[in-house]
Amino acid sequence: MFCTHCGTALPAQAQFCQACGKAVAASAASPNWLDAQVNKPTTFSTPESFSSSKIPTTEETDVNQVRPWVRFFARIFDIWLWSFTIGVLWGIFSPQLPITKENEYAIGLLALFTWVFVEPFCLSTFGTTPGKFLLKTRLIYNGPHALTYGQALKRSVKVWWRGLAAGFPFINLGTLIYAYRMLRANGRTTWDAEEGFKVSHGRIGTGRSLLVVALFIVFLAVIVVGSIPDN
Repeated sequence: MFCTHCGTALPAQAQFCQACGKAVAASAASPNWLDAQVNKPTTFSTPESFSSSKIPTTEETDVNQVRPWVRFFARIFDIWLWSFTIGVLWGIFSPQLPITKENEYAIGLLALFTWVFVEPFCLSTFGTTPGKFLLKTRLIYNGPHALTYGQALKRSVKVWWRGLAAGFPFINLGTLIYAYRMLRANGRTTWDAEEGFKVSHGRIGTGRSLLVVALFIVFLAVIVVGSIPDN
């Protein structure tokens, strides 16, 4: 065995080290103690702050990260795209119940509500939504694990209720203005702060901007054509 203080080899039954005079620790009774200390494995952990998904890109550091209008149009694009999808599916599976002026508002509320459950699927599966992808908006989750459907759902519900007031007119105007002011003042919305999210923006570019404008025009054209009554 070996002295735990100076490493000197000692007789098997020694109680004191002949070299340094100190008492022999009980752990030194094992002849493999020194080897165990030398060969003890060392583990390293990667700090969470070095996660690649949370490190801003060079493009993001060059762009203003508080962009409420970009966030607004990204969400409006998603909602319009989802509403268009519902309209197409409605026409295919329920041709006997056409969308009219009497029920289009209710269908709009239905589309807004169901998007609450579709958006978390997109975020937890693909990491983005069509609108966020087009407008270079990235949602970063600062939790200890990968973003789950449940975490994304909590955020979507709060956006639907606090930000959009469930789609009720005039009330949603007030909630949107309040959310806008909070974002400008604090750099984060209440739902992002509470659920551990951060929104980052990249440079959109001219080509992508023109594409988004063109798609919005297409959506508006579809809405106008769909509102024309049949003769």
